[in-house]
Parts: sequence; structure tokens; C-alpha cells
Amino acid sequence: MLFRSPNRFTEICATPGGTGAIRNTVSNYSCPGDKVLTTDWYWAPYKTICQEIGRDIETYEMFDENGNYNIEAFTAKMQALVQAQGQLVILLNTPAHNPTGYSLSAEDWDAVITAINMASADGRITLFVDAAYIDFAGEEEEYRTFLTQLETLNENVMAVIGYSASKTLTLYGMRCGAMICLAADQIGRASCRERV
Repeated sequence: MLFRSPNRFTEICATPGGTGAIRNTVSNYSCPGDKVLTTDWYWAPYKTICQEIGRDIETYEMFDENGNYNIEAFTAKMQALVQAQGQLVILLNTPAHNPTGYSLSAEDWDAVITAINMASADGRITLFVDAAYIDFAGEEEEYRTFLTQLETLNENVMAVIGYSASKTLTLYGMRCGAMICLAADQIGRASCRERV
């Protein structure tokens, strides 16, 4: 299967590395006091980034007892946070998850997207896909097919792909990255001040 760009309204913003994309997403799409959701195995700076701007990290068990992606734990934590906060930023590191190396399969993605669409009935969701290591995950076409699966996200969900050109180009430390925002349409989202 040949990769194609997802059919979503797309805007791209240069950032100071993949880390800048994470910080910008958390800062712009969550409010002070919010919890940001990620797996219990995560890159430690996620927590630092959140705490520096008045947010915190909430985790769920990444793997179930069989070593598979734990969709049940993800769904339960996500639903609880969306109901409590009215909005949620999810940090999902895939493909080539840091630190485990795990990549969500197409079936995992189907389950994640279904769960997010259901939870978004209770509030806005921003799905940040930390794809910093996408070019080290394996076969190029295979590990980009999830992008077209994101087309099925509903209108209350925005996906943001965090890209690290400094890793792809083996210029680690050059701080060159991007936020690739994929939304259902061009309509703006309410800020924290409008929400309060």
C-alpha cells in the first residue's frame, strides 16, 4: 500500500525540535491545572514540560497482561479525564515508542480512534502523536499508514503530529521540528479564557 496524505485540514508550524512541538501543544490545547494523558512508560521530559506550564501528567498501563497495547486502560483514563476537565491532551508516542520501541498496529489504531471519538462527546480532545522516531521504526510506508486512519477522527478531535527533523536528518541537537496539525475543518478552538 502506498502512503498518501490524510484528507484533513492541515497546518504546519516549525518548532524548536520535537520537544518544542510537545510544549506548544500542551500549552495551547490544555489549561492550567489540567492533566495530560500518556502511557506509564514515557519520556521523562513530558512531565517536566507539563509541570513548567502548570499542568500535570496522568498515566495508564501501556501493556496488558499479554503484552498487548492496553486499550481498556487507555479508554478508562481518557474518559474520566475528559469528563472531569471538558478537554484533554493525549501524548501518544508511536511509532518506535521511547523508551519501549513499541509501535501501534493498524488494529491498535482502530481501537484508539474509536475510543477517542466516543470520549470526545464529553469534550474536546487533542491527540498529539509523538512521531520523533518514525524514520527509525522500520519500513517507511508501513509506519505512515496510521496517518490516513486519522481521517476517521470526528470534528471534536484534532490530531497533532510532532516531528523531529533533527532526528530524521541525524542532526540531533539542532532543534529542528514541526507541529503538523490535522483537523476536520478550519474552525478555531476555544481558548482557556473563553472556557473559564
